[in-house]
Amino acid sequence: MANFCGNCGSPLKEGSICSCQQQTTQDQEQSIPEQQQNTHQPQYVQIMTPAPPNAFVIYLKKMWTLIIALVKSPAKVGIQFVGSADYKIALGLIGAQVLAVVFLFLSFVGKYNSAIVAAYNLSTSKAYSTGTSTVRVNFGRLSDIKFPMFTVFVVVGIITFGLACLMAGVIMLIIKIFKGNTDYKHMLCVSGINSIMSTPFLLAAFFVSLSMPMDIAKSISSNNVPLIYSSLIFPFLYPLLIALVGNIIGWFTSLKVITGGSDIDDNKTIYVLFLSAIVMIIATYLTIKVGGPMCLPSAIREGLSKLS
Repeated sequence: MANFCGNCGSPLKEGSICSCQQQTTQDQEQSIPEQQQNTHQPQYVQIMTPAPPNAFVIYLKKMWTLIIALVKSPAKVGIQFVGSADYKIALGLIGAQVLAVVFLFLSFVGKYNSAIVAAYNLSTSKAYSTGTSTVRVNFGRLSDIKFPMFTVFVVVGIITFGLACLMAGVIMLIIKIFKGNTDYKHMLCVSGINSIMSTPFLLAAFFVSLSMPMDIAKSISSNNVPLIYSSLIFPFLYPLLIALVGNIIGWFTSLKVITGGSDIDDNKTIYVLFLSAIVMIIATYLTIKVGGPMCLPSAIREGLSKLS
């Protein structure tokens, strides 16, 4: 009786094995060593190393740690920082003061612009009595009487940063006049301490300025002259007084920490800071005189140019 392969159906001789089954057996025998070989090969696992910390983040953390330490021990930490001559951190401290000053002045300018817009809208719809006659106020074009916000941001920032760097140079030169030894990096750290000690007061002045609205339109509508003057003065006076207190504290701190970056004695330090303050007051006045008009509304600039 003929035999057939149960797999492919090919006829087979008695006792023989079909070629298709032989091939399957060989494949299975070859696959077993390969599996055994794979099981003995070492398995490598890739370990993800954490990304290195950002340099700017490290810089901010270092500066914040210094600020906290200054709050706890301003004299000791300030002297150590000035002695380290870490001018990069000093520039960051000055930058913090620049932002605070810019925010404060932008709040002033925004307050003024809002008052001008309100008064402008009021002037277009209402005439005002002067006691003897009735007049209608003409403000001109609104864009000519508003402060340019972006220009104020840039000019105030540049002036503040420049004056802080100038302060370091002035103190260095006056110390050398008194035959002391120092360099610009150490005095830039003194300027940085001055800046960061006044920054909290500048921020406080900024928030006080925001909390004191300048309702000039309501004052004009009431025809109350004292109320008009108070609405023009007090929203700026109180914040400026707070900022002035911060500036004074910054200079007193500079008086204490200046010895960390120079060999000048304490008696001469008083004269150095006093003369430096006088020079900086003059420099600030000249800087504002030159750069201030760029921040004024165009109508006011044109009026000042005609007067000069």
